Amino acid sequence: MYNVVAYQVAGTINLKESKKQLPWQLLFQDSDELYYQVSEHAFMYLFQYGMVSFFNLTTVQINTLLEQINPFCNDYFSENFSENVDVIIEPNKLNVQFNLIVLPALDQEMIRLVMMNASQSVALDRYSEITENLIIETNQHTLFLEKHGRINISEIN
Repeated sequence: MYNVVAYQVAGTINLKESKKQLPWQLLFQDSDELYYQVSEHAFMYLFQYGMVSFFNLTTVQINTLLEQINPFCNDYFSENFSENVDVIIEPNKLNVQFNLIVLPALDQEMIRLVMMNASQSVALDRYSEITENLIIETNQHTLFLEKHGRINISEIN
């Protein structure tokens, strides 16, 4: 069994500088993502919107890689949102469950898609939290407006 883990580590990651300086084999790139082979059957996927995903790496290896990409991160998060997905390889079988994916082969393109989906799931969790906080804040302003008939925009009383 293999493991995919995705983290929201920053507000953004500078992919242009990452691409220039990171030593691993670049397998895929476009304007907002870089997909690297770190070692045999081990991959890292960087996204411009602050996401990073890892395949088949230990926690120690992940922490080392996070330290290496940290200089390219803007607004690095001390608390990371994360998602784990297990990947099993079974010939002639393709199955997707909640946190388990069965692939027919150890194909780097299929792995890339699994990593991308895990990363997007974490990003959606982050945006959901941001949205919830905005709703709470909006509700507080609405209650203040109802009570006082005006909105006090400044925090100074």
